[in-house]
Amino acid sequence: MEFTYDNSGENPRNPNQPPARVGWGPGSKNEMAGLHIEVAPARESDAQELSDALWGKIIRTLRVR
Repeated sequence: MEFTYDNSGENPRNPNQPPARVGWGPGSKNEMAGLHIEVAPARESDAQELSDALWGKIIRTLRVR
């Protein structure tokens, strides 16, 4: 999936005039695109490995912040 934003002055629906840099966030003036993917193991025997990989990714992400 690809998200594209047009925060330029050429966009008539841009709420910021003059255009302003906008970041991700939960507010109505923030960029709010998100993609959620649900996965399931093809074999029940792979469930633990899949779970471990997911939690490893979450922990690595939290450490970076």
